[in-house]
Amino acid sequence: MKNRHRSIFYIELIIEGEQIKRFINMCRKDDITFIHIQYDREHKDRIIVRMSRNDVLKMKKNIRATHSHIKIIKKNYPRYYIFRYRGHYSFLAGIIIMFICLKVLGMFVWQVDFSGNHMYTDETLRRYMQDKGVTNASFISAIDCDALEEMKIPELLKLLTEKKQNIFCRKK
Repeated sequence: MKNRHRSIFYIELIIEGEQIKRFINMCRKDDITFIHIQYDREHKDRIIVRMSRNDVLKMKKNIRATHSHIKIIKKNYPRYYIFRYRGHYSFLAGIIIMFICLKVLGMFVWQVDFSGNHMYTDETLRRYMQDKGVTNASFISAIDCDALEEMKIPELLKLLTEKKQNIFCRKK
């Protein structure tokens, strides 16, 4: 799991200096891992490296020892995304409002559907469910499962006990 996150979250750097091979050996000795190393074809003394944030922080003494220079090209890390969008409060408010709307809309039954019925028409079943208080846009918590189980139509009782997940009944 840790190695998978290393390939997703990384910082891409350009490291240049005259002692690049010495720098790589020193980083290896200090247990600094490079995810992706690519030598630059145009410049002899330049490499492009991807590494984790913690490894970037650990390699400062190696940079000083080899007189190398680093330049950060790309930061692909959640901490930097949050930092980049810190002033966009309307975006954050929109995400929070979306989750609140999903929570509120999840409290209702939006469709009453019957499947596996061969004896009664869907309209008969809908009228019966309407008499029991189960209609579209009714609260899920307002549905009384015990009252639905004490039905007058025995085949409907058998159908509903088999297909209880279709009407969102919850036992308390």
